[in-house]
Amino acid sequence: MKRERRGAHVMRVVFVALLSMCARIDGAHAGSLKPLTVDTLPALASSPDHAPVLVAFWSLDCMYCKEDMAVLDAFARKHRDVRLEIVSTDNVDDTEPVEAALKSYGVDRYDNWIFADAIPERIRGTFDPAWHGELPRTYFYVAGARQQAVSGRVSEATLEGWYANAARAQK
Repeated sequence: MKRERRGAHVMRVVFVALLSMCARIDGAHAGSLKPLTVDTLPALASSPDHAPVLVAFWSLDCMYCKEDMAVLDAFARKHRDVRLEIVSTDNVDDTEPVEAALKSYGVDRYDNWIFADAIPERIRGTFDPAWHGELPRTYFYVAGARQQAVSGRVSEATLEGWYANAARAQK
């Protein structure tokens, strides 16, 4: 009898430990920001399966970025083959408020990045030498080649036009 109780106790301990591990693994993945440096930049627009890619730069202090996120989210939901990469130009020290904003905007399910280079200008200059930091900034890629960049708010019509061009380019 004592052995049975001990066996049941061990099973409960193992079960709780497994649940705890699963929660930590799930929590580490959900909502986590990837650090963006000059070295990790190539991962942004690359698409091994040649899927169209949208790269959207934003910041906590950008007044139009929240509205832009809603347009990008609706577009990505409609066109599931498009990969949406969202990049916060805020400093990596602002990870907590950035994650909270992404969650409140409803875009925390996408690949999210945050500037993590000691010199943030290097990221901008390496990614696009013509970009001077204006936000929001959205880039459109097809088969790894940049087609277009838009500074300021992006419209649904602009996104749909790009998508139609991307479909033609992939044929």
